[in-house]
Amino acid sequence: MNKFFSIHTEKQKLVIRILGIKISFKKHICGKNNKIYISKNGKLFEHRGKIPGLDINICGNNNQVVIGYPYRFLSSSIVCNGDNNSVIIEETNASITCFFDLSHPMSNRKVHIKKNAQIGRAQMHLWTSNSSITVGENCLFSWGIELMTGDGHKITKKGENAPINSGTYCEIGNHVWLGQQALICKNVKVPDNSVVGACSVVTKSFDSTNIAIAGNPAKVVKEGIDWDKEINF
Repeated sequence: MNKFFSIHTEKQKLVIRILGIKISFKKHICGKNNKIYISKNGKLFEHRGKIPGLDINICGNNNQVVIGYPYRFLSSSIVCNGDNNSVIIEETNASITCFFDLSHPMSNRKVHIKKNAQIGRAQMHLWTSNSSITVGENCLFSWGIELMTGDGHKITKKGENAPINSGTYCEIGNHVWLGQQALICKNVKVPDNSVVGACSVVTKSFDSTNIAIAGNPAKVVKEGIDWDKEINF
């Protein structure tokens, strides 16, 4: 080994020694069979380089990230620990600023962002195994948005161990507009063509489409609505 220059790996780190000075860099991907793909024209191409505006950090096995082309990420990141997880972000011409939080070492989680999403700034938290977040086509998210599949900590009945606050999914329908600082909680479905008001806390699912919901906890405040991205009206 060259005493002046060496490269080796430690757990989750790439270590370079130059003239005896140790410099460590966090590895972006560690584990086995973790894949990053670009999807274009119905075909998948394995990608090994950097995706502009998107940092990807994976530690585990058999995880997959699929990015549709075209894409436009701004200060976004995917942090994934565990096995058999996937993040799928379909193509869009709009910008996405989002933290995809699969940082807890869990397995079998899935995020699926469908076509033409526009995300101002959001966080998507998947803190339990076998959970999923789905966002439908043509959705518009403002800033300060949070989607959650669980509470992060267990709540039980006194003297018992079984959790009473389990969560497995969070589902946003097609063409949904989430106002700024909206919180969509576990086990919630927001229906197609709906609007969620600013600072709303959505704690239950709604069945009817074309509704406006708002408040804490959120409730239907108007029915039979529709919306578009037009600014000047």
